[in-house]
Amino acid sequence: MLQKGSVQDVQWFAAEPDHSGAIGHGDGILALLGDRHRAHEWASRASLLEPDNIQLQANLVCAWAVTDDTVAALDALERIAPKMSAELLVWMENDNDLDSLRSLPRFTEIMRATRARFGGQSLPGCEPGK
Repeated sequence: MLQKGSVQDVQWFAAEPDHSGAIGHGDGILALLGDRHRAHEWASRASLLEPDNIQLQANLVCAWAVTDDTVAALDALERIAPKMSAELLVWMENDNDLDSLRSLPRFTEIMRATRARFGGQSLPGCEPGK
């Protein structure tokens, strides 16, 4: 299934090399398939094309984390944290693609500061770790 999706994204990318959605989706697929080098190239390109697209940047955080590019993942997470919605915050707190980052003090601090922006308010249906 992933192989088929990867082929379609590669075809889409070939037809529209500046389509950040296709690139952003494709980098995640490449990361899951273990093609770390291409995943990193695609993620870097997508990040340059749409640095203010929070959802795209969140997907890139995941791709970089999966490919063990900790610095790029944390840098991107830090950039989007001030603009993150409560829903995206909870998603990132629970997304298993980010498991490789959870033990890092920088990750913990970014997530703590982001959660603090919401003033300790309860986020309905959004309890971390559940």
